[in-house]
Amino acid sequence: MPVQVIRGVYDGKTIRPLPTETLPEVEGEVPVEIVLLDPAPDERQARQRRLDAAERIIDASKTRSLQGLTVRDLIDDGRYR
Repeated sequence: MPVQVIRGVYDGKTIRPLPTETLPEVEGEVPVEIVLLDPAPDERQARQRRLDAAERIIDASKTRSLQGLTVRDLIDDGRYR
């Protein structure tokens, strides 16, 4: 069988082929090699910003109650600290 490349995504638990990728028909077991690619630097930075924002939200929710605040209140509070 010739080498085939199938692109997919890995979420830490499951590897799924992209919707446009087709899986070949095989009989029995076929050895595979999985290569995990680093996300592009921009993607890593964006992911880190999301993680940082989530941590700030969690920390803020531990220090005070967020009930009764509007989204605008939360944004303004974070902007003018």
